[in-house]
This record gives sequence, C-alpha cells and structure tokens, in this order.
Amino acid sequence: MGTPLWELFAKEAREVERYTKIYGIKLIFYSKEGEPVSTLYADSGKVKREKGDLSALGNVVVRREGWTLKTRSLNWNNRKKKIWTRDEFVYEGKEGKVTGKGFESDPDLKHIVIKEKYTEEGEFEE
Repeated sequence: MGTPLWELFAKEAREVERYTKIYGIKLIFYSKEGEPVSTLYADSGKVKREKGDLSALGNVVVRREGWTLKTRSLNWNNRKKKIWTRDEFVYEGKEGKVTGKGFESDPDLKHIVIKEKYTEEGEFEE
C-alpha cells in the first residue's frame, strides 16, 4: 500500500456531492520515509474525494520544526504535492518573520515560493 503522504483527523465530517465537508481539522503531512514533517490545523474545509485535494478555511495554521505559517485559507493539491494560498499570510519562527500575499510550498515548508512579499525580518531563505 505504501507510505501515506498525509493523514486527516476531523471532529466532524459530512459527505456532500463530490466533497466531504470537514470541521475541526488536523492534517499531518509525512515525508517519503513516513516521518511527520508538518501539521495543519483549521476550523473547517472540504476534501475532493476523487482527487484527494483539500481546502482548509478559517484560522489555518501549519507548524513544522520551529516555524509557523498562518493564513485565512490554504489548499492542498494532491497531484502536485503542494500547499498554496492566494490570501495574506504570516510565516515566522525563531530566525525570522515574513508577511505577504500568495504562498506555495511543499508540505514540509522547505521549498517556498512567495507571490508578493510585504515584510521580512531576520533570516529567511526562500
């Protein structure tokens, strides 16, 4: 069966047409080796059952080893294995802080593309 790329937990789920609406989201992303690399939390969202794509909405937070990404909404593209948002975001950790609008990354937040940077403080590598 292979190593899972992600594991989804939700306080509530409802099937609606081609989607599953989810509430109280916790999504753990895994490396190819099966190690957890980041965790996403959000108020609600939906999963496209056929594609495995996910949209998270409301108080979205992604955490990984000393770094935190906060935004209003975030999407997971299962085919491309990327998380992305068009919304404003704050990405911060002990080494720095970046704010902007539009963000794309792999789920371990190591290969980041920022569409529009507002501010940057400290040491931050894109």
